Amino acid sequence: SSAIGLPPPLESLMAERLPWLIKGESPIAEDPSVSFLPMKAEGAARTGAVVVTNYRLAFFNNEVRYDFPLGLIERVEKMGRAGSSQDYGIEITLKDLRTVKFTHNRETHSRRSIYEALLERSFNQKANKPTKESLQRLFAFQHFSAQGAMPTNGWTVYNVDAEFARQGITADFRVTDCNAKYEVCDTYPARLVVPAAIPDEIIRGSADFRSRGRLPVLSWYNKRNGACIARCSQPKTGILGKRSEADERLVNAYCKLSDKQRIYIMDARPKRNAVANQGKGLGYEADTAYWNCELQFLDIHNIHAVRDSLQKIRELCAPGRDDSAWLTELEESHWLKHIRSILLGVQATVTMVTGGFAVLSHCSDGWDRTSQLTSLSMLLLDPHYRTITGFQVLIEKEWTSFGHKFHRRIGHHDPDVKDEQRSPIFVQFIDCVWQVLRQHPTEFEFTSTMLLEIMDHLYSCRFGTFLCDSELQRHSTGVIAQTHSLWSYINAQREKYHNLLYDPRTEVLRIDTGMHSLQLWQEYYMRWDQDELTKVSVDMRMQDLVRRCKELESVCARLEKAL
Repeated sequence: SSAIGLPPPLESLMAERLPWLIKGESPIAEDPSVSFLPMKAEGAARTGAVVVTNYRLAFFNNEVRYDFPLGLIERVEKMGRAGSSQDYGIEITLKDLRTVKFTHNRETHSRRSIYEALLERSFNQKANKPTKESLQRLFAFQHFSAQGAMPTNGWTVYNVDAEFARQGITADFRVTDCNAKYEVCDTYPARLVVPAAIPDEIIRGSADFRSRGRLPVLSWYNKRNGACIARCSQPKTGILGKRSEADERLVNAYCKLSDKQRIYIMDARPKRNAVANQGKGLGYEADTAYWNCELQFLDIHNIHAVRDSLQKIRELCAPGRDDSAWLTELEESHWLKHIRSILLGVQATVTMVTGGFAVLSHCSDGWDRTSQLTSLSMLLLDPHYRTITGFQVLIEKEWTSFGHKFHRRIGHHDPDVKDEQRSPIFVQFIDCVWQVLRQHPTEFEFTSTMLLEIMDHLYSCRFGTFLCDSELQRHSTGVIAQTHSLWSYINAQREKYHNLLYDPRTEVLRIDTGMHSLQLWQEYYMRWDQDELTKVSVDMRMQDLVRRCKELESVCARLEKAL
């Protein structure tokens, strides 16, 4: 048993009466008599038992079970003191906008074991430096060890050679292994696609000129007109406007391979931020340094603005809120404004690529806004990424392999809630996908149910997909070898996410980016407020109606045949 844990006989008894435990999950602490306080003040409290396992906290009685993974926990605080008249219990703030409260019996001091178990199991990482030793404490490793092999291996859904062959890249491009040992760029994947005419010494020279070594590499290729989307980080131009012959040769190569032989550099940042970075020896490209090039700033705000914006959405969507100023507070959160700025940049990228122009996208370090721009542009350009498997490839390719800092941005099991590097960048991306799906409901093989599943496991630490900050870290810490991929889980139950309205007829999607066309994703942000949203989602109701229609059509066909 654990340092906190229960005697072995009690643990085995608990396991027998907790049939919902999954492979590798074991109880750590229990209070058999607690009150689960409602999220709204006027609601009724429920009485039951609460159990902390090595994976989740669960409240249950004979009627309901309410649980959440420990990876979702952002803060744990005690309520009241033993001798006070206040509620005596625990308040838990979660990363998915929920706040839950339990009251315990003052006389038995039963709160202590639950509180200590939550602290020990929920906060055992340092997000700024995930190590092999620390990661082994996450449930993903224990689940893998107990679960064994799954029907499909989600770690293999993305293969660089197969994916670019599917895109139809020509002999004008090649796969280079110059980063095989992650020595050119430790946050990039081992294998990179670059113009065939550019030798590896030029690749290394370009990496030297780019922040964090994140040189311009190919993300997507348009076989119809030779246009492409490449990605990188900001250049090290500085105040003096430094240049790099190697970087210019590489960028110019992408330009010359497109039909229009012109390249647009899409800098995601507000221009003032890019200018400010010149004082740090970084900055932005000069149009005159690159052949037939135009630089555009997209005015997408940074991780700090996005984090503050989502905090306002948390406050706005809290159950029991006073909604008399709802529209004003929604506008003041700037959340939909941030979503719109991303989609405007994506729409501009799609227009350029379909027009035969090459596009090079970057932000500061090329792992936040850059991933949003490239992946969303590819989602609109390529129907493959709108399938269940294709969307998995898109996330593996543009987010995990290209070094989005999932561990740092999410703060997996890290108690430092004030970490300035936390930010819901991936949440923002999934929100953008939902906006596109809502406007084009028949063009996606999956429904928002899959998006919600991804959002839940973004925090759960049950799978290794969103652990660590780079491909290198996932290999060196054993994540890929010793945890399951989320895609293994999703692909084992694809019917759950299949869109019965799926009828793809459009290759390149266009989106309405007007503020009147963007909506708050209530199915996610407000799903804990049952006055606003029923437990049965719109997706599920729609799918059920389609299923019933098909069943009736089948009955009619049988009757006609009988007649």
